[in-house]
Amino acid sequence: TNKKSCHAFVDVRNTDVLFGRGGRSNHNTGNQNYLRKVREKAIDYANASTLSYKQQRPIKKRITEEVLSYIQDECNGRFLKMDPQTDRWYVEDANIAYRKVRQALHDQSNHVSFPEEGSNANV
Repeated sequence: TNKKSCHAFVDVRNTDVLFGRGGRSNHNTGNQNYLRKVREKAIDYANASTLSYKQQRPIKKRITEEVLSYIQDECNGRFLKMDPQTDRWYVEDANIAYRKVRQALHDQSNHVSFPEEGSNANV
């Protein structure tokens, strides 16, 4: 199908997070800030996963919102996606950005390792 693009296109700023794979997003300052914050928050996210579903839900929501707020408010960044028909960037829907941040936290929290019971990790 020849679908018309209906996005408002924007110029990329170095504070923006570029969704997608490849060189441009990897080298973008906004993506580097984003990944650093996700790694930082992944420990809290992993700790929340040890709680009951009812207990972990509000904690994970808060952590996800902290990452979003960090990019948008502290870094003055936006979450952008490229339109494949025009190769131009647009601001991603807020709900989709939330889900992508939550997934990144989930994926990163799977790499968090906890000291085994009785280990001397804190000695």
